[in-house]
Amino acid sequence: MKSRFRFLAQGVCMLAFTVGAAASAQNNSTVDQTGDANSVVVEQTGSNASAITQTGQEHDASVDQNGTGNTSTITQTSRDNLADVTQNANQGFSTVTQAGRGDQAYLEQLSGADRSRSIINQVSAGLDDAEEPNVTNNFASVIQSGPDNRSDVQQGAFNNSVFVEQSGARNRSFTLQGDLGIAQGNIGRVTQSGSDNLSALGQSSGISGVTSTANNDATVVQSGDFNRSFLDQGLIGGDDNFATVTQSGSNNLSDVNQNLRIGGGNNDVSVLQSGDGNLTEILQGGLDNYISVTQASNGNVAVVDQLGNNNSATVTQD
Repeated sequence: MKSRFRFLAQGVCMLAFTVGAAASAQNNSTVDQTGDANSVVVEQTGSNASAITQTGQEHDASVDQNGTGNTSTITQTSRDNLADVTQNANQGFSTVTQAGRGDQAYLEQLSGADRSRSIINQVSAGLDDAEEPNVTNNFASVIQSGPDNRSDVQQGAFNNSVFVEQSGARNRSFTLQGDLGIAQGNIGRVTQSGSDNLSALGQSSGISGVTSTANNDATVVQSGDFNRSFLDQGLIGGDDNFATVTQSGSNNLSDVNQNLRIGGGNNDVSVLQSGDGNLTEILQGGLDNYISVTQASNGNVAVVDQLGNNNSATVTQD
């Protein structure tokens, strides 16, 4: 801006030159590398902003921006982390923070994903793999192809994976893997093809450094509109649990808690809400339990509690 005012004082011809130069150089890229063998590739077309900070060794960061008003921030510490960001829409926002070792983050905001936001935090939380010290190896993939979506991914501990895909509009997805306790080998999948849906998925113990939440598998599919899913696996610890929530209707609420009151493992939950305005509440703790809830009509309520071992419950509301 200072140079523009200086040219302006020199006459109309210099003003035209300055305006033309500004219009042809509307992108902003900042790279700060401290350490060894780090790599950055930035490609920008349009009017976008990118900031990359690498501290440590052998990081890889790639940013590809095509559009207007996109912003991307990547921060990598420790070593051997990879971040790949693509923004082909307009006014997108993305932040990737990697503080572990061997973490991977892939973030795509495709054409049509205007004003979408995505945050990926991969932090070690002081926890790593005893067989590979200081290695966290978390994986996160977020793909947004619809407008006004938001995804937040927080990963601690090690060997966890998250897959988020948002093709509808105005959806919200929040995923937590590893917070205070030890979380490893968990897989979370969220697919939102409808609009105005909310998914909150937790795969993490709330007890610092003591209780394990491992090898849990959770899938949330929201193809309807205005649905809400709250799914928590292992708040006080639990391994090898499986849960699937499918909401193809509208205005449904599903609240599933596995190992909220007592720890356990090998539990299985399936929720299908194809009707509208349904409510499902599930509390499951112990070992080898099974719950299935199907709500195919409208305005139903299903509440199922299992605290023990080898229980089975099936609820069908047509």
